[in-house]
Formats: sequence, structure tokens, C-alpha cells
Amino acid sequence: MSSLIDTMGRPISYLRVSLTEECNLRCDYCYGSAKSRRNTGHQLSFSDTVRLIRAFASSGITKVRFTGGEPLLRREIVDLVKQTSVIPGISHIGLTTNGLTLEPLLPSLIDAGLNCLNVSLDTLNRTVFRKITGVDGFGRVYSAIT
Repeated sequence: MSSLIDTMGRPISYLRVSLTEECNLRCDYCYGSAKSRRNTGHQLSFSDTVRLIRAFASSGITKVRFTGGEPLLRREIVDLVKQTSVIPGISHIGLTTNGLTLEPLLPSLIDAGLNCLNVSLDTLNRTVFRKITGVDGFGRVYSAIT
């Protein structure tokens, strides 16, 4: 039983961990017309992130989702998934990504314990994708999910 309870009395079993503010896309809805980077350079270290997940798992968290910015930009993402997968009580490890660098990492992420994936894709039209994201990367994302 979870020792974390929300204001409605429901147990909390899900933790969302934002790994970075960095992103390899420049979508208007995130960056606006300035197209400036928001990255402040402040993010938890690898060891602090694992320690945080362990602490939450000991309080009943069973599901972890890695997000960002773009979580695949963290060099140690595969190791982070692997370390999370061996934490007692954690049964569900998810990741939300824009998919731009997913394809070469996907087999390693699955081997490390990733069992849920959400690819954020605004359109199936290459031209619209480039207009929205500022990057000609539709082919890479589509290839990763097909």
C-alpha cells in the first residue's frame, strides 16, 4: 500500500521525472517566436535521480515516467532506465520522447527495462512537421515508430 495519498484520499503510485529542459526541436508552442533555449543548466545528477526514485519507491511508487525537454538527450538515459528497473517495487518504466533520436537507442532501452513508450508526434505530414518543429526530422521519428 502506498504511503503517498493525494488530497482526495487516493494512493499515488506514479512518478514523472523530468530529466532535462533541453530539447533538439524548436517547436513554437514551447519556444515561441524567439526560438531561444530555455535550458538553465540545472538538472539532477544521475546518482541524485536514482536516489530520488528509490525514495519514492519506498513510499509506494511503482510507475516511473521519464520526460523532459527531451529525455533521450541525457547521455546516461539507458543506464538510468537500467538502474530504475532494479529498484524494488518499480514495475513500470515509461518514457515520453519526441522520437528524433529514438531509433538507435530503442533496443538498449528495452533491454534495460523500458516497458512503456510515448512518442509525441504532432503530424504525419513532413512539411507541417518541419514548420512546427523547426527541424527536418520527420523521417527519423516515423522510422523509429514503424
